[in-house]
Amino acid sequence: MLDEGVKQFHQGLLTTRNVPWSNFLSEQEFKNLLEFLMMKGSPNLGLSEHPAQYILEAPKKNINKNNVSLYSFSEYFDLYKNKLSIAIRRQWVGQSSNSEHSRALGLSKKPDNFKWVFDEVVGEPRSGWRDNFLTNERKTVYFLMIEKK
Repeated sequence: MLDEGVKQFHQGLLTTRNVPWSNFLSEQEFKNLLEFLMMKGSPNLGLSEHPAQYILEAPKKNINKNNVSLYSFSEYFDLYKNKLSIAIRRQWVGQSSNSEHSRALGLSKKPDNFKWVFDEVVGEPRSGWRDNFLTNERKTVYFLMIEKK
């Protein structure tokens, strides 16, 4: 289902990159995924030797004792599940930003990611294209983020 959503976004069939998680996953599947990502491990490193016990949330600036919150995962999920979405993001192999080109190149080489790597270039990187990179070697590479409104 996620594969189809990425393909539809690539084809311009979705009007926004942020899609409700419920379009792709059941509530329990999403809860399990989010709990793993927030509390237990990461896709690249697997299970953490030091899993989180709580979620600490505070604003970016002007932190004080009145705007800091501490949650169990279940509390956090119940409070914010309707404010979370899946953001379909893209980068390009061949874009001029070194960090984004490197990330896209790394993602494009992993067999598990091939369904989200497209030879046709859709969109344009804000940073532009590399001068020393062949046009026919450019690729559009997608990845997912979970975003909170």
